[in-house]
Amino acid sequence: MDGWIKLHRCSLENPTICKDSDYFAVWCYLLLNATHQPIDVIFNGERITLQEGQLITGRNKISEQFNINPSKVQRILKNLEIEHQIEQQTGNKNRMISIVNWELYQQSEQQNEQQLNNKRTTTEQQLNTNKNIRTKEHKNKDIKNNKASSDAVVSSYTQNQELRNAISDFIEMRKNIKAKMTDRALELMLGKLDKLGGDDEEKIKILQQSIMNSWKGIFELKDRGDKNAKHRNDNAKGATGTKETEGERLNRIALEYQRDKQGGLQDTECDF
Repeated sequence: MDGWIKLHRCSLENPTICKDSDYFAVWCYLLLNATHQPIDVIFNGERITLQEGQLITGRNKISEQFNINPSKVQRILKNLEIEHQIEQQTGNKNRMISIVNWELYQQSEQQNEQQLNNKRTTTEQQLNTNKNIRTKEHKNKDIKNNKASSDAVVSSYTQNQELRNAISDFIEMRKNIKAKMTDRALELMLGKLDKLGGDDEEKIKILQQSIMNSWKGIFELKDRGDKNAKHRNDNAKGATGTKETEGERLNRIALEYQRDKQGGLQDTECDF
């Protein structure tokens, strides 16, 4: 048998329980052997359910436990019954004893402990909920602050709403590919955009080119690069006065084919 019981100090003021050491021993025996939760037992040949504060015992068993004369055990139990400390129901071989006011002196502590545990669980759940709410609010606040900061950088860069939208789309694309931009990275990108784009329309196309290809960086427009290459070739021919050789022509075609096959440009470099 495991568990524990409460022994109230007022027991010392009870003249029946403290009549002598045998009375006190029998009373403690009853408290210690009473069940603390419903349990099925056989009593008088029938299956019954013992409730909290009940036990099945006999005077001979108690007598053997404390070496008290069985007749005295009988007197003690009878006096406890008369003083409304217990109730008895005798059987053929044993008896069922119910301790009066068991709930008052024993279960109150268990109930308080259960209430305390319930309150502790509720408090912990509330603390966890509040913590989750604060974490979520903190994340939302960071997102709002970051967006407000990037919006300020974009607003100071241009008044062209179309260009602003293109920049915002580029920033969003960077988030989607797990390459979120800092304010410093945004400023570097805008500086490079000024160098690559002659006007707002070209800047928008440069941004759209990177967005469509999910590039982290921005690059010169493919069409513009082809025109510049052709212009350089024409200048080179004019300067040397010679025609392009067959080997040079084949090499140029191979390079152009390889570039077109790879989408025109490769996102191999990004300094922001």
